[in-house]
Amino acid sequence: MSRLDLPDGEGFAWGAGEASAMTAARQVLLNEKQHPTSAMRVAAYWRKGASDFHEELTD
Repeated sequence: MSRLDLPDGEGFAWGAGEASAMTAARQVLLNEKQHPTSAMRVAAYWRKGASDFHEELTD
């Protein structure tokens, strides 16, 4: 994920997927890319080994 190149200017990041992958993606956006939380929505729609799972990943 760290090799993710974001385009110049403002933008909105949206992601949905497995919980651990989305947590890692959100950390890259926040910590490495300094992308503001107000300009992203990252959600975990499933967790390996769990059924009926959904989590909005926020601080």
